[in-house]
Amino acid sequence: MTSLAIDPVTPTTIYAGTLQFVFKSVDGGSTWTPSGTGVGPTFGLLVPAIAVDPSNSQIVVAGTLNGGIYRSTNAGASWTAVSAGLPPGATIYGLSFSSTVPRSLWAAVHSRDGLDSFMNSPDGGATWSATYPGFDTSKGWVFALNFLHNGAGVKSLTLGYDAAFLPPYPPPYPTTVGVSIGDCLPLTSFLTDPNSASDGYAAGACGVLRATNDGAVLTAMNTGY
Repeated sequence: MTSLAIDPVTPTTIYAGTLQFVFKSVDGGSTWTPSGTGVGPTFGLLVPAIAVDPSNSQIVVAGTLNGGIYRSTNAGASWTAVSAGLPPGATIYGLSFSSTVPRSLWAAVHSRDGLDSFMNSPDGGATWSATYPGFDTSKGWVFALNFLHNGAGVKSLTLGYDAAFLPPYPPPYPTTVGVSIGDCLPLTSFLTDPNSASDGYAAGACGVLRATNDGAVLTAMNTGY
């Protein structure tokens, strides 16, 4: 299993990315069924990223290794490729829907020719372009991205690089407590705290970090790990 996404409307519905594309559970993970209609041969089609549209949970996108992005508009019953504008053979390491702009989708994209980029789709994945202001490819690959809350109730984008960390745009970078941020790279996953508008979690090479104050402070929480 390489990725997970939970339906924000029906949290007992879970999607899992595997080496055989996507599996789906409708009972909180007790049982699973393959979800790959329309994709073709799925064995070996690794899925590093999955996202469910918070404005319409029927829409699910799956980012693959060297195969671009697939989208389902019927909660995983069938899938179609949505890669217009993506580089050929793109690998997708992160996917995140905007919570404030309907159908806006963001992806961390790596191509076979090394032209890595951070890309946006304004139409739920149908078309793609590299439009993020201030994105610096010299900082390395983007492994994870997510929209995190800020104090005003608006979610902003957070990225995990392999050589640097970009907090909710724009910087300054966050303060770390109990660990050096350099020891934690790459940051590979982000999670918004559903009970707090300004808190969340980040996972990386150093373990788990708790993000507080709109991501301004990252505190290691690895006792017993």
